[in-house]
Amino acid sequence: MVTLKEIADKAGVSIGTVDRVLHNRGRVSKENIDLILRIARENGYVPNQLARRLQDNRQYSFGVLLPALESEFGYWQQIKEGIETARTELNSLEVEIIYSFYDRRSPDDFLAACEHLFANDISAYIMAPLMGDATRQVMDKYGSVPAVFIDSSLPGISPLYDLSQDPEQAGRTAARVMDLFDSSLDSVFTIQTYSSAYNGRKRAEAFLNAYRAMHDNVPTASINIATEDDFAIIPDMVGRSGRVGLFVVNDGVHRIVDAVMSSDDISRFTIIGFDLSPQNRELLDSGLIAAVIGQRPRLQGYEAAMFLYRAIVLGQERRSVHIPVDIYIKENIPEDRSWF
Repeated sequence: MVTLKEIADKAGVSIGTVDRVLHNRGRVSKENIDLILRIARENGYVPNQLARRLQDNRQYSFGVLLPALESEFGYWQQIKEGIETARTELNSLEVEIIYSFYDRRSPDDFLAACEHLFANDISAYIMAPLMGDATRQVMDKYGSVPAVFIDSSLPGISPLYDLSQDPEQAGRTAARVMDLFDSSLDSVFTIQTYSSAYNGRKRAEAFLNAYRAMHDNVPTASINIATEDDFAIIPDMVGRSGRVGLFVVNDGVHRIVDAVMSSDDISRFTIIGFDLSPQNRELLDSGLIAAVIGQRPRLQGYEAAMFLYRAIVLGQERRSVHIPVDIYIKENIPEDRSWF
């Protein structure tokens, strides 16, 4: 059976407009009414669960649990903008979205943000499971509330829906790109700034395994940046001579570049980073980093909110989707300033 989203796509309108037409609510142009009714009729639309739920006038509250928007160079802001796009489309469909933010370096702050969110009697929620133990506490306590994971998976936990990029696929992709840019490196390193992040660890592991399979004679190692002082000694960590490959598993690659440039010859490094932030975009365009792996944070936010609408309001079945692994090089930087 065709869905509201599919009708909206075919008609070139929002889901809210389709809802108003099919349930005779609100003002819509006659042209759109005729178009939507024709598409619905031709595709066999039956307003089953949605119609019954809307007749009950039930309000659905979706929670969103994210790190502070100003952290990590705007990555979480991109996810919020995707959620806000979905909010606009769902505005007339009895759906409310409630946010709660936390400092990702503090498990206590994370747990407090969770308590704030669940105090609002939410119907379901979106979260990035960045703190393993704390996330498990929340899932144990509020296991009856459906959850959607974004940004990362978490071993041993199966949420209603997992909308994240496959970290192993991303790591293997980065290894292949590294080899394409320079197949004669003298040493290769992965760099993490949040060593507790599951997806970062898996990216690093997959990268090193894939690169070792291609070049078993090249020394490889992982570097964890634990303090601000660690940035300054990266050249000492990787050695002061030879050609070096660096794979930075998150959006902080520009900080690594700054550290290298301050005390070393940047030209001997082949650097691959993560996420098309404004800072990383400039480095890519200047040639200081070879490539950026993208994970479409706006799409993650948008699809997570829309999935909750389909699953909780429409009662549609769960499905599994991974965010694509995008590869950006200097020659294909998008004109759009968003991170996609």
